[in-house]
Amino acid sequence: MLGRWLLYVNEVFLPVSRTLVSLILVVGIQWLYQVMLGRAPLVLTWDVVPAVLTLVLILLYYRVQDEFKDAATDRKFFPHRPVPSGRVSLHDLQVLMWTTFAVLIAMNVAWRLVIVPFAVLFVFALFMHKWFFLERYLAANRLLAFVTHAPISIIGNYFVLSVYTNRFGAPLFTWPAAIAAVWFALPSLAWEIARKTRAPFEEIPGYQTYSVLLGSRLAALLSIAFVLAQWAVAFFLPVSSAYLWAMSALTAFYVVSFVRFAQNSQGGSASLKPVAELYGLLSTAGLIVDLAMTHGVRWLGVPR
Repeated sequence: MLGRWLLYVNEVFLPVSRTLVSLILVVGIQWLYQVMLGRAPLVLTWDVVPAVLTLVLILLYYRVQDEFKDAATDRKFFPHRPVPSGRVSLHDLQVLMWTTFAVLIAMNVAWRLVIVPFAVLFVFALFMHKWFFLERYLAANRLLAFVTHAPISIIGNYFVLSVYTNRFGAPLFTWPAAIAAVWFALPSLAWEIARKTRAPFEEIPGYQTYSVLLGSRLAALLSIAFVLAQWAVAFFLPVSSAYLWAMSALTAFYVVSFVRFAQNSQGGSASLKPVAELYGLLSTAGLIVDLAMTHGVRWLGVPR
């Protein structure tokens, strides 16, 4: 079974990229909030390790639950994937899911720093698994599923914020905290729309994408809207002019790429998801570099 878990994780979950994303979120969100509170130098502690592991395992559960929720769809439209092809069974993933639960709960109970924020994040993920008990409606409409599932990004970001606020006695429910949580969530929302946007000739009859519901042009513009929102908010963040110029160039690249697709989709949608991934990586990692260079960094190790 361990071999099948590794096959699934490496082929479907992509652990290296998910760990990198989680690390960027944990460091970036905490540093941005510290700067917004006027604190310098920016601090890092060993809390980053359990925080990153928690996000990675929540993302793994998010991925695994989709195998159960979309089992019939995957058998019909994606028979080459590990579960429909028979290389990995749903029983394998059920055991992996319960193992993930055990590790998550044990780690956060032992850590003790953010038990309540973790519980909120974990329970929300469980409700997602059950379609919020509205499967009849949400499973039939990807847009409704997006609206109800998207808050997981903001809740996860608040979990990250609580790691810092609980450790250092800072306030959690403030406007700067809300801005930091939403700002870091916007690239994931843009990516979610981009990965399920296709040209008309690429659509598979019976398989629902955002472009099926909205049309390829409007779906592309919706992804652009999330990116433009992040770009606009960046001008109110305590960042350097160099970062704002870089962010503006990156945003322009994104907009041009998606507008080209919206105007003429004959070339297909293959570039949309990579562009969204590149944008998300550079916009957030670039912020971390900018904040570190302008405010300094201090390693505190294990805080007391």
